[in-house]
Amino acid sequence: MSLQTNKTTIVFDDKFKTIIKEIQKIKEIDTNDIYELLEFQSNMREYIKETYPNLIKNKFPDFFGVFIALTLDIDNYDKWEDVSEKFELKEIFDTSLNIPDNLDFKCACGHSIHKDNMYIVFNEKSNIKILLGSTCIDKNKIVYDFKRIKQERKLKLKKIEKDKCAAWNDYNESIKNEREKINLLNKPNECKMCLIEIKKPYIYCYGCRIDIFDKCDCGTSKRKNFNKCYNCFKK
Repeated sequence: MSLQTNKTTIVFDDKFKTIIKEIQKIKEIDTNDIYELLEFQSNMREYIKETYPNLIKNKFPDFFGVFIALTLDIDNYDKWEDVSEKFELKEIFDTSLNIPDNLDFKCACGHSIHKDNMYIVFNEKSNIKILLGSTCIDKNKIVYDFKRIKQERKLKLKKIEKDKCAAWNDYNESIKNEREKINLLNKPNECKMCLIEIKKPYIYCYGCRIDIFDKCDCGTSKRKNFNKCYNCFKK
């Protein structure tokens, strides 16, 4: 797997370690809730920019480095290379399901991401969670066997799309059936003799009725080839 390098401008020194430990005291990022993570990471980026204005020079790579550092027991590391060599994050669960499209999704680094490319990952030693996009998660030793994870995500998305298509086809079929019922109800009657369209509830057109029917002595319509209507015939 081809891994990417995060080129941060932040110097991994005692001053940086002190900043990370100060930030870690504010609030632990150990939630599994995607909305809390999004809100926390957004607030934390604003806090870092305001409190440590000289820390972030190369926005996305620097914020990525800061959030990775926040998951660390920072005193156990002396340089960024140690992080790359010794540090791994694990994916905690697939975030692509049941998430609305109208949120402003951002990776921990601050870059906009699509909901289908979001991953909640955590440091097994600290159990602190962060939300990353597909670019940051592909950086050195962020997720073990990420190629497999991406393939599983791809298969899940295909299944979601297939289910959506099936549901859409069922919906279209039901609409089609309803329209056919409505068309049948609205379809004009045809004259039983000449087959021209006539209004309901008539079964013969006016011309055919004149040819076929006349009046019984009681005033009721009857066929011309009968002397009486049906009611008079029964009497």
